[in-house]
Amino acid sequence: MATTGVVRYSSDTDNNARIRSALAQVDGYRCYVCTEPKAFRDLQIDHLIPRTIPNSDFEELKKVVRVPVGFHLDGPENLAVICGPCNGMKSDNVVAHKPLFQIHIDRAIHRAQKVTDVVLSLVNGRALSRALVLVSQANIDDDSTREDLRLFAPGVVQRLASVDENLIDYVQSETLREQRSTELPEVRLMVNNRLRFLRDLLQLLADVKLSDVVESMAGETATAVIDACERALAAGPMSEYDYDFSIGSPDVFHLEITVNDAEVVRSGGELNVAFEGVVDAWISAHVLGDDPDQPSHLRDSQTDVWIFGAFHSNVQIPLDAEEGHSQDDFIVDVSKVEFAVDWSS
Repeated sequence: MATTGVVRYSSDTDNNARIRSALAQVDGYRCYVCTEPKAFRDLQIDHLIPRTIPNSDFEELKKVVRVPVGFHLDGPENLAVICGPCNGMKSDNVVAHKPLFQIHIDRAIHRAQKVTDVVLSLVNGRALSRALVLVSQANIDDDSTREDLRLFAPGVVQRLASVDENLIDYVQSETLREQRSTELPEVRLMVNNRLRFLRDLLQLLADVKLSDVVESMAGETATAVIDACERALAAGPMSEYDYDFSIGSPDVFHLEITVNDAEVVRSGGELNVAFEGVVDAWISAHVLGDDPDQPSHLRDSQTDVWIFGAFHSNVQIPLDAEEGHSQDDFIVDVSKVEFAVDWSS
């Protein structure tokens, strides 16, 4: 039976603590903005649409952002966990990148019932739920808490594996390179068990560092993203019109590639690694052409596009290199880049 609507953020501290615990559990203890795994103590509750938004502005926003009937600003469908630095940057502003903001709203709406169920399990006194919440919230800087975890956590992990061995995983965020130019995108690895296995396998079979393979893949993926963005600029913001804009050389102000997962297959004398993840970019270019809004006029403007989406890229790594590998040995195929575009002139 659906119980969406019975859980609300409020002035009740205990209530909000339960909601925070439920959001963190359901969202995998990740900040929804930077997507990095965080300790529970570093996560706060954020209203995707600020609860202070004037009603008239909220009604206007609903014309742009898809929300269901009964959507409540204090309900789990409008809540997510966010880390302190990201919360400070966001403040009370609605996220500027509308496609990405819609993704956040859709995700929150989709998992609202699951968050509600977790909160109600805490309210209704399920002892195991309360105990596990305490474990997730434990301050591991405290020596006695660390000792308790050393003693009892292996048994908990063993019991968890008996329920579902796939749950015995954890994610760490690693930044390979900070963005410095168009050719050098910021690259992040969300390292899970599969990527840890891949790291060891590449070293064992090919004497290759995972970071080198990922950087080679990311460079080609960045080029594909920029090319796709240029094609979008040339086509124009409204697909129902046939535009033919002239595009100047784009300036890339931000380009981030996050690897979420990978699979590897050995085929003959090579390893084939398939990476998948998300791309996030802000690109600006000079656009010149017929103005669709004003016939017989030219559109002559600097246009910005923000993109957010997914990529799938494959890397072939030969196993028979006699003198070690360089990134020139890797054959990269960017099989798919899909993203939403938000326009601004």
